[in-house]
Amino acid sequence: MIEFDLSTELIGIKVKKIKKETRQVNFGYGGSILNGPIIHGNILYFGAMDGFLYAVETNGKELWRIELGERINSSPLVINHTLYVGCFNSYLYAIDIEKREIKWQFRAGDSILSDHDTNNSKDIIYFGSNDGNVYAVSTANGKELWRFKTGSNLNACPSYYEGKLYFGSTDGYFYCLNASNGKEMWRFKTGNEVMHRFKLPFYNGRVFFASYDGYLYCLSLDGSELWRFPIGKYGSSGSPSIANGVVFHGDREGYMFAINATNGSELWRFKVDKGPISQKPLITCNKIYFGAEDGNLYCLSLDGKELWRFKTNGLVGTHVVFHNNMIYFGSADCHLYAVDSNSGKKIWQFTTSTLQQSYLPPR
Repeated sequence: MIEFDLSTELIGIKVKKIKKETRQVNFGYGGSILNGPIIHGNILYFGAMDGFLYAVETNGKELWRIELGERINSSPLVINHTLYVGCFNSYLYAIDIEKREIKWQFRAGDSILSDHDTNNSKDIIYFGSNDGNVYAVSTANGKELWRFKTGSNLNACPSYYEGKLYFGSTDGYFYCLNASNGKEMWRFKTGNEVMHRFKLPFYNGRVFFASYDGYLYCLSLDGSELWRFPIGKYGSSGSPSIANGVVFHGDREGYMFAINATNGSELWRFKVDKGPISQKPLITCNKIYFGAEDGNLYCLSLDGKELWRFKTNGLVGTHVVFHNNMIYFGSADCHLYAVDSNSGKKIWQFTTSTLQQSYLPPR
């Protein structure tokens, strides 16, 4: 079960402050898409809260769907011809995308809600679970290689970089592990929970992440704090992106920030109609693409000027994919969208198995 540290009224839902161990919130069933698609061989792969894994061509034609039987909140990872995805039922599935069948499945101790990563040789997949563990599993046969226990639930993508894993936990710590054996290298204490569903960015020997304590952090790869930037009292559960020495990051109050990656100084900020912004922005072709609680997908120039927005009927909390001048993304309104990356014009939309939107807790 995922935990949230909230003590105020956010996005129309009042959350009473109670003991942390009892703050457990359910995501509802429905057709909402809460994870971003991936593209492999001109095919979009994504899961939804209806329990289906979908394969859709870039023209919007469905190729197939597989019913996994549980809600999918994480984005798939494809290595060669095998797709890996975790579900609410605590299973990580390895699926042969050519034969369209499950090769193996691995059971963690609780739900798997965040994205996964792999090493350079792609023989290990790393993922976190709400049981508080990071797991390393063989991509070949699903055998557990090691696990590392944190102090609380883990809703973060263990991010691989140069033989190490970097990730946060709701225990308030940010960790660095040896990716080969799971041994802890160091940990850094923040003031609140650290949740990032998407892979973290690395730049010039630094790693960047946000905490619910209201700060975006920049650490050296030895765990030393280089700077922190205030992003609002509610913090963030998204992941930053970096381009041309600039960190782009959205917070739960609805601001997208551009921050100097070297010294942490603010360059500009942009306010959406309604936050939070809870995903990882896409930076490509001198543009920034990201969604928000208000149901819009935004396109900004690199200096923070709005170029266009595309309206959906549900929150856009997924990351965005760019391919051949098209933007692909999902919405809680139960649709996967394809829009022109330059104009924001809708090209097509794909509907999941039901138009019933999933209940979503504050993000």
